[in-house]
Amino acid sequence: MRGVAVISRNGPCLGALALAACPAFASADALAAFEARCLTPMVELRESDVSGLRQIEEMAGRETWVIAGQDWSLHRATAEAEVQYCAIIGEFSLEASDGWAEAAVASGDYEVIETEPLRLRSVFIREPRIEVEFDMLVPSVTVIETDLES
Repeated sequence: MRGVAVISRNGPCLGALALAACPAFASADALAAFEARCLTPMVELRESDVSGLRQIEEMAGRETWVIAGQDWSLHRATAEAEVQYCAIIGEFSLEASDGWAEAAVASGDYEVIETEPLRLRSVFIREPRIEVEFDMLVPSVTVIETDLES
């Protein structure tokens, strides 16, 4: 299973809240792509959404997908990989990640488990749990399926 996009237990509203809370976000497209293509599918136990994207690489349990004209790329685990994840690598600002995290925690769906890098874990009923990590060094945002149960 692979994922993309943001769906809270209260419905598909967290993405809009996150973007509204993050006016300083350098690339709203990259965060929106993460929510739509990675997070929501993983939350819903579906494969990540690569529709309209072109695969440019597959190696050692990982695939890379791109779309012309976008400043981000999608990276995901193959079905055979031991750890399932989906990531968007693109322009993310510290303000954007903090704003997204604040909205996610305020929704009651996530808790902060690390601050460097910023990592949140789901608290809604979905097994196994998922984690969302913002890495400002790459920069990227990733959803990872853990082996933790609710």
